[in-house]
Amino acid sequence: MNQSTIFALSKGVNCHVLPSRKFKTVSICIVLRRPLSREEAAINAVLAGVLKQGGASRGFPALNRRLDEMGGAVFDAGVVKKGEEQLIQLFLDVEPRFLSRGAAFLSEIVLGPLERGAFPDDLAEREKLNIRNAIKDLRNDKAEYAKIRCLEEMCKNEPFGVSALGDGRALDALDSAALYRHYLRVLEVSPIEIMVLGEVLPERCARLWSEFFMPRLAKIRRRVIKIPKPLPSKGGAETSSVSESIGGAQAKICIGFKSGIGGAAPDFYPLLLMNEVFGQGPASRLFSAARERESLCYSIQAYVYRFKGILFVECGADADSLRAVSEITKDALRSIARSGVSEYEFSLAQKGLIKRFSAISDYPGALLDFYLTQYMLGLGENAAAFTSKLSQVRAGDLSEAASRLKLDTVYLCA
Repeated sequence: MNQSTIFALSKGVNCHVLPSRKFKTVSICIVLRRPLSREEAAINAVLAGVLKQGGASRGFPALNRRLDEMGGAVFDAGVVKKGEEQLIQLFLDVEPRFLSRGAAFLSEIVLGPLERGAFPDDLAEREKLNIRNAIKDLRNDKAEYAKIRCLEEMCKNEPFGVSALGDGRALDALDSAALYRHYLRVLEVSPIEIMVLGEVLPERCARLWSEFFMPRLAKIRRRVIKIPKPLPSKGGAETSSVSESIGGAQAKICIGFKSGIGGAAPDFYPLLLMNEVFGQGPASRLFSAARERESLCYSIQAYVYRFKGILFVECGADADSLRAVSEITKDALRSIARSGVSEYEFSLAQKGLIKRFSAISDYPGALLDFYLTQYMLGLGENAAAFTSKLSQVRAGDLSEAASRLKLDTVYLCA
């Protein structure tokens, strides 16, 4: 893939073009960027659901007909949490020959409601109910619920502690009129990223979005909000232990560490590799000790939240294994901090991680997500440059990364 080209269509609206001949379709993603907050996260989730249904009164059948007319194009919308932002994302996969119609289609989805001046009442109520149910259903997915609750405890005073779907209580007073007013504010002030990946000409893409998107948007744009760059979480003096019972046979144990290492920092790459040795996959120290040697758990893995520098351990086990799993986790990290890792462990981890990140370029969705992450962190490097930095890490760097980690929260959901 060639280097991306960024066109500033107006203040706060950028068109990112990533030319590639690898894919048969062109992938387009419009991202409306919002500061993550408990007050509006659930409202934004409802909003994404309404936009996914077309956002206007024409209905879902009319939406599907338009997709069929573009050779069976695929459309989707939703919200994700990335660092301390909540992103309202709209996706379209379309054949290159329908690029112009795809740009017109997405522009209509995003800006069409402005002409009507409202969302249909039944559509807003239906999506409001869907999000309420999705939030309630999280309790039925114990692993996801435990992860959300542990992060809430770890980041009580930070936006990162808010889940991607937010709090259902924020929907109590929401009706279609209030949802439309909120959407108008979102369009007026939010940074907007338009990303296009595929066999396209950058200048043509910029012209299309200038033609279809900008004239209507420019009429309502106000001063664009500035979203601060994400800062890594810093550990406190004390460790928090939280237990909660929601029923079910298997318990979920989550253990969170804070490193103070930001996702754009040079120290992030050793942290990522250290976690590969520590808790990624069946060859990791954590899996070998807790699962294979001691038979304490059904599953266990660790991963890093890049924007916040949080190392997170997830484990499925019996509730009475909490203390033993916690001690094995701490012992494994202390061992790496004091004695480092073997050359064999390091080589295996480095090759595996580089292989996984190299494979990103084979999947349009993963590639767009990786690119957006890099952009939000203020980094211009592509996947090849990222893996190059991983290759420059040395085995001795991993002990320093492990020593930076401070145990913050141990959470049990039984």
